[in-house]
Amino acid sequence: MKTLLFCASFAGSQVLWNRRWKRWLDYHTAVGLEFDQVLIVDDGSPTLPRDIDCQVIYDLPDVQPEHKVVLFHHNDNLGSPAPFEYPGLYRSMQTATDYVTKYNFDKIVNIESDAFVLTNRVTEYINNINDDWTALWDHHFAIPELGINIAAGRGLELWSSVFNQTYDSFRGKMLEEELPFTQVEKNFTGARYGEFVDSVPEDADYANQIDQLWASIYKK
Repeated sequence: MKTLLFCASFAGSQVLWNRRWKRWLDYHTAVGLEFDQVLIVDDGSPTLPRDIDCQVIYDLPDVQPEHKVVLFHHNDNLGSPAPFEYPGLYRSMQTATDYVTKYNFDKIVNIESDAFVLTNRVTEYINNINDDWTALWDHHFAIPELGINIAAGRGLELWSSVFNQTYDSFRGKMLEEELPFTQVEKNFTGARYGEFVDSVPEDADYANQIDQLWASIYKK
């Protein structure tokens, strides 16, 4: 399957680009995930990365960009101006949708920049998805983990139909509870650990919101 590895971005400085997005890129391109290209969709950062080897684009050319890593830069920042308001993230999802549609991808692996897959078994599970819209499960907050979700086959068709809607369809709503995932996988251990613990548990298969917990991720 032609597969796109995707995340959203906004970085106010070169330090942030390296601390978060270069770290994410270096990690996830080396853990066995199967993908053909990486797309980072940028929500109007005031500076572009200097130390990330990528091709920067501002629109979608007729022919798919050739670089292994592509950064799509929006000139304006929409951000997240209030709780349950996320126009920047939603636009990034829409941009990724346009990208996979225009260049005929069969699968999208969305792992956000503060989320990490940690074990071979969850990596293999992601690689083997071929016909669902799947989210992992946050066992602490008991919600689907939006930070790691995968769409392929008919699941990608569903993803595209959702993100072809206007943002107003989701304004003020909790996106994790609104998206029509066809599969929520609860057989892996993981959560948004950065919100409630000081380190990532040894038995974690994935972790999210771990900016301040990188030492324990790196140790694993």
